Amino acid sequence: TALRYCNKLENTEDHVKNYRPQFLVLTGTPADRPDLVFFASHISKDAAMMVCGHVIVCEDEGHNKQQVTRERLNKWLMTYKVKSFLSVIATRTLRDGASALMQCVGLGKIRPNILLMGFRSDWLNRTREEIDEYVNIIHDAFDLQYGVAILRLPGQGFTALPGAGTRSYVSEDNIGRRLANCNAGSLEDLSASPGNYSTSEMHAQHVPTAPSQPISSSTSSAGRLPYNVRFGPQRVQRGTIDVWWLFDDGGLTILIPHLLSLSSHWRDCKLRIFTMGSSAKITSERLRMATLLKKFRIEFSSVEVITDLNEKPSQSSVERLSYLPVQEELKKSKHHHDKYLRQIRLGELLRFHSSHAALIVVTLPIARKALCSSTMYMSWLEAVTANQSAPVLIMRGNQSNVITFYS
Repeated sequence: TALRYCNKLENTEDHVKNYRPQFLVLTGTPADRPDLVFFASHISKDAAMMVCGHVIVCEDEGHNKQQVTRERLNKWLMTYKVKSFLSVIATRTLRDGASALMQCVGLGKIRPNILLMGFRSDWLNRTREEIDEYVNIIHDAFDLQYGVAILRLPGQGFTALPGAGTRSYVSEDNIGRRLANCNAGSLEDLSASPGNYSTSEMHAQHVPTAPSQPISSSTSSAGRLPYNVRFGPQRVQRGTIDVWWLFDDGGLTILIPHLLSLSSHWRDCKLRIFTMGSSAKITSERLRMATLLKKFRIEFSSVEVITDLNEKPSQSSVERLSYLPVQEELKKSKHHHDKYLRQIRLGELLRFHSSHAALIVVTLPIARKALCSSTMYMSWLEAVTANQSAPVLIMRGNQSNVITFYS
């Protein structure tokens, strides 16, 4: 029956009315990035496909242990009732593994169309090659017609494990031992203890928040999540979802927050929409956006028109980011310098308007590979997301329309 429906779907013409967001989440070991896993599951729920991708970076192929790793990781997903598939691949580099997952995961038209990954907040401590690899995954996703979403938690975001200052190759034996402990009831140890990890193992470090609500008895019997998991199964979010829809990317930047607001974990969060406009046309711009959202049948609490995005950032904000290693590069390119200042200004506005939000969603800047270095691009992302008090989801569609007001 499932095969018959897959074949039937293959003959269905692609159309904006048939669009469904399908996620490929670069989680590595899911227990090391529970917030990333749970956040994606809140969006996909029962209506979309979600695949957790785990890239094993190793010198040899390591195929003999892939099946064992897959079975053990699936137990974690089942324990926390995460409706997701799992794909494990062994490659020599993280980029090769991510590219292979993006090209091969799925069946027919049931395949991912959005790449979700954590922000590499330890990028300043990484080599140029590792930074290039991370940024090239983003470029590869756009080349393969994926939408891209990057989640950064307040303060630190998703980084490598503490103490892993240099590249090391993954030890499957080490993962096996930790997963065996997980099955024995120490999930907290699995997501907190350091080990021998590759650059694909970008661990989710979290800023401490209010203690989680009690875990249900069925969950606690298999172990406890760390207390500071922000998007855990029993946590209900409070506040607003602030959507900074700055450019038309086909509508993905507004669709994903809308779907997230329908989740039971986000049912108390209303959408606030921020858009650019001129000071002379604030009323008309607000009315135009509100009318458009109503045609899309997207509920929102308010529409705010931002008129000062193109102003220069304060000197204190510029000096606060003076540690970024792009000062010499900025002197050589006025275009890069202007865009860098624009990202700093955007970060200022996020802190001013969205400091009390439960989630900030903002359009992901893009750069031409031949003209913008990986270090410069990461500095743009750092300028937007650093020092925010709320989680930041920076995302961009692939310019394909994903919403319509035609029934």
